[in-house]
Amino acid sequence: MRKKMWSILCCLAICIFVYVQKSEASGSSVTLKLPNGANYYGEVKNGKPSGKGTMIWSKNKSYSGEWIEGKRSGYGKYISVEKDYNYSTEGDPTLIIYAGEWKNDMFNGHGVYRRQVFAPVVYGFQYKEQNGFFANHKFIKGYEKEEFPYSMYLKYNDGLTRISLDINKETWQEEWDNTLEQLISNKYITVSINRNQTREEYDSDSISWTKDKAKVIKALTPYYTTFNKMLSSYLTDQGDKFIFNEEYSIN
Repeated sequence: MRKKMWSILCCLAICIFVYVQKSEASGSSVTLKLPNGANYYGEVKNGKPSGKGTMIWSKNKSYSGEWIEGKRSGYGKYISVEKDYNYSTEGDPTLIIYAGEWKNDMFNGHGVYRRQVFAPVVYGFQYKEQNGFFANHKFIKGYEKEEFPYSMYLKYNDGLTRISLDINKETWQEEWDNTLEQLISNKYITVSINRNQTREEYDSDSISWTKDKAKVIKALTPYYTTFNKMLSSYLTDQGDKFIFNEEYSIN
């Protein structure tokens, strides 16, 4: 009886050992050099990135996060420095960062996309931010911000309600850190609200603004917190690291 029990325990121990070894092997990190020149370090399955890992295509492009069968799937952060040719023939350095959910190598699910063009001083920088839900790289729901040297657009869309704020900042440098409440009070804003198939337009330059202002504040109250966060969000600090540092300079 003891001999039989000992045999069972030995078999059980061997099974546990094999299981642990397989688990550790599947979860261990390795380095891969891919045919496209990219380097990958992380978990692998069947010779492909699977699990958590980091892919570096060049000093200007990387992704760190989750993978399934060689494709970015799950949560991950993508960073890329590219060139934008809208303002100069040489191309202006542009920093792109997306942190959020992926599926089949595309933005799918909740995430934050941020893009900043460091154009020449005569143009000023251009900034875009999308915070919400994506489907196959397309932004479908949430908050959006676009900023130019003398104007800014803040938007919200959930399919039923669409809000658009056109903020004209003539004294742009002075108004850089203002809150939404201050911009409304300083009459720098035009508001468009589409709700229940009804469109409402408000302009701070109109003679009815004193009366309309209370309606605008009430309508925007549920969105104040996020709008104010987006008003003060930029990639300037990260731009200093990824663009103006020689280590990350664009080839």
